[in-house]
Amino acid sequence: MTPADWERVTDAFGEVLASADKAEEILAREPEEVRREVRRLLATHEVLEAPMPQRRGEPYGSRQPGRVLAGRYRLEYLLGAGGSGEAWLSSDLAAGDRQVVVKVPHTWDWFRHDLKRRFLAESDALRRISHPSIVTLLDSGETEDGAPFLVMPYVDGQPLRSLLELGPLPARQAALICEALGSAIQAAHASGVVHRDLKPENVLVEMRGQEPRILLIDFGIALFGEMEQYSSTTTRFFGTTQYMAPEQLLGEPAAASDIYAFALLAYEMAAGKPLFVAASPAALYERQRKIGKSDFDPSIPAPLRSVLWGALRVDPRRRPRDAAEFGRHVAAALRNPPRWSRPSRRSVLAAMAGVPAAAWVAWTHRPVSEAEKRIDFQGAQSFRDLGWKTWGVIDLDLDEMDSRHERYNGNRLVSRSQGGYFYALSARAQQLALQRPWRLSALLRPVHGFVDLSVILKDFGVRFSVDLVAPDQGEPRLDALRVISPGIDAISRPIGPPKPGEFARLEIRYDPLRKEAAVWLRGEKVIDGYRGCSQYLGFPGVVVGVGQRQSEIGEAVVGDLHFEMG
Repeated sequence: MTPADWERVTDAFGEVLASADKAEEILAREPEEVRREVRRLLATHEVLEAPMPQRRGEPYGSRQPGRVLAGRYRLEYLLGAGGSGEAWLSSDLAAGDRQVVVKVPHTWDWFRHDLKRRFLAESDALRRISHPSIVTLLDSGETEDGAPFLVMPYVDGQPLRSLLELGPLPARQAALICEALGSAIQAAHASGVVHRDLKPENVLVEMRGQEPRILLIDFGIALFGEMEQYSSTTTRFFGTTQYMAPEQLLGEPAAASDIYAFALLAYEMAAGKPLFVAASPAALYERQRKIGKSDFDPSIPAPLRSVLWGALRVDPRRRPRDAAEFGRHVAAALRNPPRWSRPSRRSVLAAMAGVPAAAWVAWTHRPVSEAEKRIDFQGAQSFRDLGWKTWGVIDLDLDEMDSRHERYNGNRLVSRSQGGYFYALSARAQQLALQRPWRLSALLRPVHGFVDLSVILKDFGVRFSVDLVAPDQGEPRLDALRVISPGIDAISRPIGPPKPGEFARLEIRYDPLRKEAAVWLRGEKVIDGYRGCSQYLGFPGVVVGVGQRQSEIGEAVVGDLHFEMG
């Protein structure tokens, strides 16, 4: 098909959507090849935009914790759910209560044959592939009523999606992920398996020592795809539609479709945001056909831009064929960004010759606004009204009053992922924060997950970040983060269970002579010699936020907050 033919496909598709009753009349005017492509687009659009089919039989979530499958696997906790299955953290009673993940159908009276075929396909795919970065299959079987289930090892990691919600990944971590992921995809292709559902939710990152372990999961639609369309709204947004290659949108997926989705993941790791955001499959398809290098985010360096562009060709035959080799090329481009030559001392002095000394001194010692040197938040105020900006995902921010409802205590922040607010600091204010003492304190009450207090000096590559952690299981603790990607390495201190309704005063004090900070909790110094960390420097400034840490949600109350720089 020529570019002119594709223009006719797009125009005809739009006309049919606008006037469905005249579809045949519109298509009759077009050549056979154009009609065929329009019908493919219409079929995909109809399925992707259709509501979930009405399910019969046992409702979603009916498999309660405590149920034992095949006399061996006891369901403990629902980890998540996709289009047709639920993943349960479970205990293997035959292996000393070893933790495993059991994947079961949502329900068993709905399309029995197709569901069993899908589970058997995933089981077959996992048995055919042996690779350290692909989740292994421990067991499979059927429940008493004939429903299939799969058993896989439990991985104490986090989805790549959770890391991406914080912004671009550090180049080293992104490079390691791309190398491992490329090798895993190529191993699947060598075994005749096309994953067809590559997305951040299906990549797990687990820390083992100093290096991350990458696991590619969920081969549920690897061998057939009739049912992957029936996914939840969330799954459609993050998965099937957003990361589909053009030929997959037309119903013709191939190994090259995985390469395309892999390139989109690599782009998102580098840019901190997806390349494509489209309202419908048709809009996505149109954007894919017209994308050019100039549409890439300016933060993507030229070498990486060229590597990614080769894998995002509309024609699958022009994309790289070896996923492992492509992953290595992406990793090399991430590790070796273009280096700009520094001007010589002589050229700098020559350029400065015409600048009056007084003006130069005035610029390098320009003052910092009082708004950046002293930041106050009294609680029960609007962060946005005070000039703060949002980061990540905040699902709830509401005022909280004391038991007498006479005064405000703070703001209750809730996030199903990670998110909060930050007050931006200029480059000059960040420079001053390295040269002068400062203090950041807040009244905090963690409820679930963690509440974070940070000062991020992005332009100088350092972040002082302290968390109060209230896990759903285990003892509450304080973490001064040293490494936060892809795992968490921290100076930790137990803090004991808080009293109901208790606020704790958390304080970070910076010493510019030692280039270190001390952490105080409830008026007592608990950590000294904290040098911060150098990762996730997505935005500069004073930060407060909540997030998941061994919990389902992040929830905390933030009271009086004060930042002051000497």
